Amino acid sequence: MKEKIKYMKTDDGKILFRITNSSSSYEFRNPNKMGKTTKSFLDYVMTCQLEGVKPTKRKYLESLGRSQSRGGDINGYLSTFFRSIVESGIVSKHTEWNGFKETWYSIGENFHHYLNGNLERYRHGYHGKWSDENPYGWSQDYLNWKYKFKG
Repeated sequence: MKEKIKYMKTDDGKILFRITNSSSSYEFRNPNKMGKTTKSFLDYVMTCQLEGVKPTKRKYLESLGRSQSRGGDINGYLSTFFRSIVESGIVSKHTEWNGFKETWYSIGENFHHYLNGNLERYRHGYHGKWSDENPYGWSQDYLNWKYKFKG
């Protein structure tokens, strides 16, 4: 089973997310300055969910005019974008086996934080060390209570 993507909460209430691909430049910080790809993908996911259709990367890219059938290789196309938007929590990625591996997307747990401008990409130089001990930013009182039962 895959490990759940972890987030931290800052002192000012922002949700920090960590992108594991160091070459990714996506920040998803300001929804008012949303890029064209981000906007069109989120519109696509929301429209599909309203229509009861599973939004897939292949169908999204085909809606933009890129497809395997037209000689375009869509494997790896925008792969950094798709991984980054999943790791930010704006969308969630689901994979199931239907005789073949089918991957589809849905609105993620940080979607509303993003729309409210409360989502921020983790930067080591600014935020310090990412703590896997307390990735959700729980209060020290809660941590003391939680670990009191571990022997």
